Amino acid sequence: MFGTGDQVRDFTYVDDVVEANTRAATADVPAGTVLNVAGGTSTTVNEVIELLGEISGRVPAVRRGDPVPGDVERTGGSTAAIQAAVGWAPTVALKEGLAEQYQWAATVLT
Repeated sequence: MFGTGDQVRDFTYVDDVVEANTRAATADVPAGTVLNVAGGTSTTVNEVIELLGEISGRVPAVRRGDPVPGDVERTGGSTAAIQAAVGWAPTVALKEGLAEQYQWAATVLT
């Protein structure tokens, strides 16, 4: 991990991203419309690592490094425009999405 892990991110599960893009691609919205796709939560990288520990039943081994120059402290986006334009909102909670991803990786990578 680069930095302290206190960086805040808005994680979005891949199924939600696919659904948002499918709706946006097939909706009647003006060309050039910008629509944010976001998970709707503000979570630190450290919190994600804790969740992965809970999900896996293991203590994650984290190698820490210096912060990356230019890395922002917080990212995220409002989904108000995409909700209004195409009726999309994220449906997969962070912990649920991490658990799904973990199970997939455990199946594919073993």
